[in-house]
Amino acid sequence: MKIRNLGFLFGILILAMPLISYCQTEKDTQEWIKSNLYNYVYSNGMHNYTIDFKVKGIMKIIQPVFDTDFYYNIPLSKIDQVIINPFKVDEREGYTIKLICKNRESCIVVTNNKPSSDVPAIEYLTARELYINKSFGFDNLPNRMKKAITHLIELNGGKTINDIF
Repeated sequence: MKIRNLGFLFGILILAMPLISYCQTEKDTQEWIKSNLYNYVYSNGMHNYTIDFKVKGIMKIIQPVFDTDFYYNIPLSKIDQVIINPFKVDEREGYTIKLICKNRESCIVVTNNKPSSDVPAIEYLTARELYINKSFGFDNLPNRMKKAITHLIELNGGKTINDIF
């Protein structure tokens, strides 16, 4: 009887191997996200982003605005919604990627390299939107990006909820 159970477990392991071996690693997922966000940056100058994942579990978005760099530190385990939608305003169109904190808590820490009386040294946000150009809509990239970000969140101990509506 024990040999039969062992054979059964061995069979399940063999069947599961293709699923296990084809999962994207955290590093692969990070590189894919960075590459695609860079390739489809919205070109109006206000939405140029650099993404880095140097700190484990943190997605850091660096956004230069005039002569100030803003640093958005997003703890992936605290994000529970990823929403990607098209937008069109006057002559501008593209996509937004919105990352929302669990329970709408202020989990995103924003700092900058030139704090002043007009720009606080640190602030906290409940969500962050990225603007991406309209060619991002080709090749099913919005759905693929949502899956990639969701996968990265799960790899870092978080869990996302589906869009409510």
